[in-house]
Amino acid sequence: MSERLSVSFDERTAARVRACAATNRGGASGYLARLVREDELRQAGDQLAAFYTAHPSFIDDAEAERIAAAGE
Repeated sequence: MSERLSVSFDERTAARVRACAATNRGGASGYLARLVREDELRQAGDQLAAFYTAHPSFIDDAEAERIAAAGE
């Protein structure tokens, strides 16, 4: 399901969207949707990096728990 949105850009940004839309599948809608998905992926990667920075031993701790649970 898609939803219609109305957006306003300055002239330079609007020109860039039109130019990119002309060469991208799905036109302006497809181009902007791809940018949003890329932004979501980048944000998820940043959140994952922040988690591992805050919990540097997470992977080693998880592996130790897995080994203990398996009785190895």
